Amino acid sequence: MIAAPDPWSQGSTTYRAVLIGGMAATAVGIVWIIISSMSGDSGLPIPAVGLLLLGLMLHLIGVAVRMRQARQDLSQRTQRKDGT
Repeated sequence: MIAAPDPWSQGSTTYRAVLIGGMAATAVGIVWIIISSMSGDSGLPIPAVGLLLLGLMLHLIGVAVRMRQARQDLSQRTQRKDGT
């Protein structure tokens, strides 16, 4: 049985940067929402929602970058198998 390649070790620098940026934005957004809910200020959670959305968008961009890279890797393997 062939193990699937690890996306982190096989991923490009762009993939890693987008993934870390998305996780950081999401983490800061979650912490911000928790702190703002404890403070009771109703205006503080609004930027936190923006950070959560940014984290989600960066995650989706990371998925797209990884899919593109996987397609390129697959096409290179197919070409090497065919001898072209």
